[in-house]
Amino acid sequence: MSSKPCRSKAFAFALIAVVVMGVSAVAATVPASAVVAKPAPVLTISNASPRVGEVVTLSNTGTCPFGNCNDNLKWFPVPMAGSHFGTQIATVRGPATAVPYSWSSPGNKQIILTSNDGQSRLCCSGTASIVITVLPSLTPPPPPPPPPTPLPATTPDAPTMNAAAPGDGYAFVSFSAPSSDGRSPITGYTVTASPGGATATGTSTVLTVTGLTNGTTYTFTVHATNAVGNSGESAASNPVTPASVPGAPTIGSATAGGASATVSFTAPSSNGGNAITGYTVTASPGGATASAAASPITVKSLSGGVAYTFTVHATNAAGNSAESAPSNAVTPTAFPTASIFNANATETNGLSTLLFTVSLSAPATEAVTVRYATANSTATAPADYIATSGTLTFAVGEQTKAIPVTIVGDTVHELAERFFVNLISASGATIVDSKANGNITDDDPA
Repeated sequence: MSSKPCRSKAFAFALIAVVVMGVSAVAATVPASAVVAKPAPVLTISNASPRVGEVVTLSNTGTCPFGNCNDNLKWFPVPMAGSHFGTQIATVRGPATAVPYSWSSPGNKQIILTSNDGQSRLCCSGTASIVITVLPSLTPPPPPPPPPTPLPATTPDAPTMNAAAPGDGYAFVSFSAPSSDGRSPITGYTVTASPGGATATGTSTVLTVTGLTNGTTYTFTVHATNAVGNSGESAASNPVTPASVPGAPTIGSATAGGASATVSFTAPSSNGGNAITGYTVTASPGGATASAAASPITVKSLSGGVAYTFTVHATNAAGNSAESAPSNAVTPTAFPTASIFNANATETNGLSTLLFTVSLSAPATEAVTVRYATANSTATAPADYIATSGTLTFAVGEQTKAIPVTIVGDTVHELAERFFVNLISASGATIVDSKANGNITDDDPA
């Protein structure tokens, strides 16, 4: 830093004033004729790397030759990027030179010390500066606030019942976990049957209650358990009736028919705790079956001349029983064949009846039904005949039936005409000739 000479007419007093921490200096006088350069201030700091909040001492260690100076020694913090002084830290007078200071943020900092006595005495004069680095504070952050005091645990909410399904002496019960565990983990569930009070426990949400009586209807509730205790019971489940499959029926006898056999049997002694809903008879060989609610059952569509035996099983809600023992062997006769024959009529001037004969190859050994219907050809309905359809039924022992068709006569000369009668389907017989012609001859003169 620069210094300048002291100018005075008589005596020049130089006042070097640095007052810090309450210490004052004593002034001294020198002859005015003495010409001595004013020394520059020298700025020092007690710690060049202080931390945020740490108080350091700023000092002027420059030497003023005389006391009692009126110098103003001023410390300024200066922004590093700025070109102007900041807010003045302190002004001191006298020989004491220490000033305490601290910073509130870390980083590089600059401090400037200026001295100007404004007098003709020899004192410190000029400017000194220093750059320091302020480090972050070592003071640890305050601890986080303590967590809120937890609410005390309670028993869980009740589970939600889903459904129950029956088995053989047991039931599956499905439910959903409760919406709240009462702030304590759920350790298990207990399902209770009603009536009887049979229970099942576990951690799964599907539990199996055993020891139930087949044929008895039950409902179920469930509760959850945690360390505090048990929840309330859930709503009741749907009712279920445990059951097993029935026992096997006792086979009776088989009787052959036309391409069929009738099988008798006795119901099993046990229905498995659930009502039997039906029976099924199975033929061997071939596997043809027939089902009904009770004995006897007729199995149809068997081959004539083939020996068959039969078994039967019962069915309830739990499933099918085992098969019975086989029946006696029987040999069904073949179905008789069914045929329809052509019919001829001479047209009259009014209505007449034309009969079509349907015959079986052998008398019926069981009821035989045959469906039929007329169809147009050169003769058309209703101008030439009345269309008709229906079913013929052959009782046991019958072999021939007739289909009547009404012929419509007129007085107009016509060529010979015809229509058809078709056999559509049969039960208990096999159709071999399915179409017959109805031939109409005109009786009117040309």
